Amino acid sequence: MEPSDPKKEIAGRLFDSGSSRFQPGTIRCLGDRVLAFDADGNQTVSAPLGSVQIDPPVRGMPWRVRFPNGQAFESNGPTGFDMLFGREAGRVKRFHGLTPMRWTALILASLALPFVLWFGYPIAADNVARAVPVSLDRSIGQSTFRELDGAVFDKSELPSARKAKMRAIFTEILRASDLAPGRARLVFRKSDYFGANAFALPDGTVVMLDDLVALAESDDEIAGVLAHEVAHIRERHSMRQVVRAAGISVLALLILGDGSSFAEEIAAMGAGIVQFSYNREFETEADLASAQIMRKLGRDPNAMIALLRRVYKDCGESCEETSILSTHPGLRDRLETVSGGE
Repeated sequence: MEPSDPKKEIAGRLFDSGSSRFQPGTIRCLGDRVLAFDADGNQTVSAPLGSVQIDPPVRGMPWRVRFPNGQAFESNGPTGFDMLFGREAGRVKRFHGLTPMRWTALILASLALPFVLWFGYPIAADNVARAVPVSLDRSIGQSTFRELDGAVFDKSELPSARKAKMRAIFTEILRASDLAPGRARLVFRKSDYFGANAFALPDGTVVMLDDLVALAESDDEIAGVLAHEVAHIRERHSMRQVVRAAGISVLALLILGDGSSFAEEIAAMGAGIVQFSYNREFETEADLASAQIMRKLGRDPNAMIALLRRVYKDCGESCEETSILSTHPGLRDRLETVSGGE
């Protein structure tokens, strides 16, 4: 037998058939055969090149070779396979090794995935999120605030009287929202990074930034924003988003399998677009809740949209209309939501 070129050898990990157990090993290409060796140099498998499945990696990740006997080899890094298998094998198709049955399953799963994600998955994920103890929301929110405070947040420069007025409005909103006592707090900060903004953290911290307050022309505008953020806390949107985002990747891989990096990339792309839409869903929920709270207090629910139009005054039509890649509904849709939010 013709000796293999020692330069055409890649080190990595050799996995037992049907097991996650592995040992150090190497892989070589000799003619039209692929050979694997253990750490002691003993040959463990030899198979024709056409019979092995070669999975190209996701960027920066190792290559993986699957042998017909169930053994697998994973490289220590993302490079070297072109050198090992030559120019021809270096262009292995991403779906190399898929059987007709797997092709059929992949096509059917790809067609079913949007329906599963849009209709069944959100309900299941939200049920999981609601079962998560509120203590976890607090832990995540407090850690996030500590990271941001001093890094992108500066001390607020608002007058004490202005802060006191907004705290009184905040207390009024909390009572009208039926949020559990002690579940939310209001803090004031200044940020060149976030600009005119306000947001709620999972632990119930509502951060109101100076630049947004400076644009407000009435108490109702401030009240609308605060009611919107309180709604995010009451509905646990942050935790629901975390569970949905984490679960989509797992669900996509379960449905599509690990037969190709291309399938994984498509799944990841689809998951990202769905997550944008989930954001819009939660924003609409919060707008609707804000309008209900404002009406309960005898305040103008449309005032918040007037403030947002000043925030996005340079944005033009791209902020007025909702697009498929928008993380928030367009301002026209938001105005329609709060106007009809009874």
